[in-house]
Amino acid sequence: RPDMHLLDASKTYTVRARVKVIPKEGATGEAFWAGVYNTSTTEYYGNISVNLKNVQPGYQWYVLSEKWPPHASDYIWMGPPRFTNGKSPVENVYLDRIEIIENK
Repeated sequence: RPDMHLLDASKTYTVRARVKVIPKEGATGEAFWAGVYNTSTTEYYGNISVNLKNVQPGYQWYVLSEKWPPHASDYIWMGPPRFTNGKSPVENVYLDRIEIIENK
């Protein structure tokens, strides 16, 4: 969870994650899901589900939220894919970093 004291609550931010997915051979479905969530209001400020057909080899940037107004009860989260037929379609999901960029 980011240190909210470093962010200006009167501004909005773009949140993105640099992720690498290693799919299982021949697998289809979801690669991972991620977003920005406020635990007080139960509101999502961004929520993505990345399909394996949109994954390239190596690390890629994924935008989780384009206009996030930070609050003390917010979380930036990421989860593994939801299973298809009781099995994961990926071998591994690697999170390299998360960037929070002030919108101008």
